[in-house]
Amino acid sequence: MRHKLPRILLLSAWLVATGGLWDLVQVVAWVRMFSSEIASASVLEAAKDTFSAEKKCKLCLLVERGKRAHDETSGTFTGMTSKAPVVFPSVTRIIVGPPAGVSAWWRESGFACFRREVPPVPPPRGRKV
Repeated sequence: MRHKLPRILLLSAWLVATGGLWDLVQVVAWVRMFSSEIASASVLEAAKDTFSAEKKCKLCLLVERGKRAHDETSGTFTGMTSKAPVVFPSVTRIIVGPPAGVSAWWRESGFACFRREVPPVPPPRGRKV
Protein backbone atom coordinates (compact mmCIF):
# COMPACT_ATOMS: atom_id res chain seq x y z
CA MET A 1 0.00 0.00 0.00
CA ARG A 2 2.92 2.31 0.72
CA HIS A 3 4.16 2.11 -2.87
CA LYS A 4 0.77 2.33 -4.60
CA LEU A 5 -0.09 5.93 -3.71
CA PRO A 6 3.06 7.50 -5.21
CA ARG A 7 2.62 5.44 -8.38
CA ILE A 8 -1.02 6.47 -8.72
CA LEU A 9 -0.10 10.12 -8.16
CA LEU A 10 2.74 9.90 -10.68
CA LEU A 11 0.49 8.29 -13.30
CA SER A 12 -2.20 10.91 -12.71
CA ALA A 13 0.30 13.76 -13.03
CA TRP A 14 1.69 12.24 -16.21
CA LEU A 15 -1.79 11.90 -17.73
CA VAL A 16 -2.66 15.50 -16.92
CA ALA A 17 0.69 16.89 -18.12
CA THR A 18 0.68 15.05 -21.46
CA GLY A 19 -2.97 15.55 -22.25
CA GLY A 20 -3.74 11.87 -21.83
CA LEU A 21 -6.73 12.77 -19.69
CA TRP A 22 -8.48 14.01 -22.82
CA ASP A 23 -7.87 10.62 -24.43
CA LEU A 24 -9.58 8.90 -21.50
CA VAL A 25 -12.55 11.26 -21.77
CA GLN A 26 -12.69 10.56 -25.53
CA VAL A 27 -12.86 6.81 -24.87
CA VAL A 28 -15.73 7.38 -22.43
CA ALA A 29 -17.52 9.44 -25.10
CA TRP A 30 -17.06 6.73 -27.71
CA VAL A 31 -18.38 4.05 -25.34
CA ARG A 32 -21.45 6.16 -24.57
CA MET A 33 -22.08 6.88 -28.25
CA PHE A 34 -21.62 3.25 -29.27
CA SER A 35 -23.92 1.95 -26.54
CA SER A 36 -26.66 4.39 -27.55
CA GLU A 37 -26.24 3.61 -31.28
CA ILE A 38 -26.21 -0.17 -30.85
CA ALA A 39 -29.78 -0.09 -29.55
CA SER A 40 -31.16 1.12 -32.89
CA ALA A 41 -28.61 -0.09 -35.49
CA SER A 42 -26.33 -2.99 -36.32
CA VAL A 43 -22.85 -3.25 -34.86
CA LEU A 44 -21.17 -2.11 -38.08
CA GLU A 45 -23.46 0.91 -38.49
CA ALA A 46 -23.08 1.82 -34.82
CA ALA A 47 -19.30 1.72 -35.14
CA LYS A 48 -19.40 3.86 -38.30
CA ASP A 49 -21.66 6.42 -36.63
CA THR A 50 -19.56 6.45 -33.46
CA PHE A 51 -16.29 7.23 -35.22
CA SER A 52 -17.60 9.45 -38.03
CA ALA A 53 -16.47 13.07 -38.07
CA GLU A 54 -19.94 14.35 -38.96
CA LYS A 55 -21.76 12.89 -35.97
CA LYS A 56 -19.92 14.16 -32.91
CA CYS A 57 -21.58 14.28 -29.53
CA LYS A 58 -21.23 17.13 -27.04
CA LEU A 59 -18.53 15.26 -25.13
CA CYS A 60 -16.51 14.71 -28.32
CA LEU A 61 -16.70 18.43 -29.12
CA LEU A 62 -15.60 19.21 -25.56
CA VAL A 63 -12.61 16.88 -25.93
CA GLU A 64 -11.68 18.48 -29.24
CA ARG A 65 -11.73 21.98 -27.73
CA GLY A 66 -9.87 20.78 -24.64
CA LYS A 67 -7.09 19.16 -26.69
CA ARG A 68 -6.74 22.28 -28.79
CA ALA A 69 -6.53 24.47 -25.67
CA HIS A 70 -4.03 22.10 -24.05
CA ASP A 71 -1.78 22.17 -27.14
CA GLU A 72 -1.89 25.97 -27.24
CA THR A 73 -1.05 26.41 -23.56
CA SER A 74 1.52 23.63 -23.26
CA GLY A 75 3.82 25.17 -25.85
CA THR A 76 4.01 22.07 -28.02
CA PHE A 77 4.74 22.63 -31.68
CA THR A 78 1.86 21.35 -33.80
CA GLY A 79 2.95 22.86 -37.13
CA MET A 80 4.20 19.57 -38.58
CA THR A 81 1.60 17.38 -40.20
CA SER A 82 3.66 14.20 -40.08
CA LYS A 83 6.68 12.89 -38.28
CA ALA A 84 10.06 12.85 -39.94
CA PRO A 85 11.18 9.35 -40.94
CA VAL A 86 13.92 7.72 -38.93
CA VAL A 87 16.67 6.49 -41.23
CA PHE A 88 19.35 4.06 -40.10
CA PRO A 89 22.46 3.42 -42.17
CA SER A 90 22.66 -0.07 -43.61
CA VAL A 91 24.92 -2.43 -41.73
CA THR A 92 26.61 -5.21 -43.66
CA ARG A 93 28.17 -7.05 -40.73
CA ILE A 94 27.56 -7.03 -37.00
CA ILE A 95 30.31 -8.33 -34.77
CA VAL A 96 29.56 -9.19 -31.16
CA GLY A 97 32.67 -9.57 -29.08
CA PRO A 98 33.03 -11.15 -25.67
CA PRO A 99 32.26 -8.98 -22.66
CA ALA A 100 35.01 -7.10 -20.89
CA GLY A 101 37.01 -9.18 -18.45
CA VAL A 102 36.98 -12.41 -20.47
CA SER A 103 40.47 -13.85 -20.88
CA ALA A 104 42.21 -13.77 -24.26
CA TRP A 105 42.05 -17.53 -24.92
CA TRP A 106 38.27 -17.27 -25.38
CA ARG A 107 38.69 -14.86 -28.25
CA GLU A 108 38.83 -16.52 -31.62
CA SER A 109 38.80 -14.60 -34.87
CA GLY A 110 35.19 -13.70 -35.61
CA PHE A 111 33.54 -16.19 -33.28
CA ALA A 112 32.24 -15.51 -29.80
CA CYS A 113 32.83 -18.28 -27.25
CA PHE A 114 34.19 -20.78 -29.76
CA ARG A 115 36.32 -23.49 -28.18
CA ARG A 116 38.52 -26.05 -29.92
CA GLU A 117 38.97 -28.67 -27.29
CA VAL A 118 39.22 -32.36 -27.91
CA PRO A 119 36.24 -34.26 -26.55
CA PRO A 120 37.03 -36.37 -23.47
CA VAL A 121 38.14 -39.94 -24.06
CA PRO A 122 35.79 -42.52 -22.57
CA PRO A 123 37.14 -44.35 -19.47
CA PRO A 124 38.81 -47.72 -20.05
CA ARG A 125 36.56 -50.74 -19.76
CA GLY A 126 37.23 -53.38 -17.20
CA ARG A 127 38.50 -56.86 -18.22
CA LYS A 128 36.26 -59.83 -18.03
CA VAL A 129 37.73 -62.63 -15.97
